[in-house]
Amino acid sequence: MSTTIPEITDLRGSALFWHVMDILKGLPPVAPGACGTGWDQDQWRRIRQSDDRCGTAMCLAGWMCHVTGGRWLVTYDTSGKRFLNGKPCDKPLEAYEEYLLVEHFDEKGGQHVIKMDGHDDVRVISAADRALTLLGVDSVDTDSGWLFSGGNDYEDLEWIGRILFGARPAA
Repeated sequence: MSTTIPEITDLRGSALFWHVMDILKGLPPVAPGACGTGWDQDQWRRIRQSDDRCGTAMCLAGWMCHVTGGRWLVTYDTSGKRFLNGKPCDKPLEAYEEYLLVEHFDEKGGQHVIKMDGHDDVRVISAADRALTLLGVDSVDTDSGWLFSGGNDYEDLEWIGRILFGARPAA
């Protein structure tokens, strides 16, 4: 089954939250270890390739970062070759797949510097911190802490969304 990647949006705040919820509703769930593009609330961003098929499964925060044009620290080409900040890298990079390159609007979010031999130091932000910045939600808000829990299903996310942003706008 082929899944269309959503277009980039400039939405922020509650409008972004409900937009991504609509995207998630149309995406197939992706089982752990399986290939395919879809929704996996337990993974910030999971890239899988096998039998010449590839796909990216992401949680709510990952999809928020993706549809707003976030630039991921780790990328892969269609052959599975890994890149760190656009440069080929033969080191294991799975631990860095949740990070995006820092943008100008990330100044309030939690940032880190990634240092790896043979590569320039890179300022990054986690998918969770980027998503909270895009939503305009304070990371110490108790309800936002639940928002990105891997155990959430669609109904859980809608419930938390109503707490944080109010009722879903009418279509």
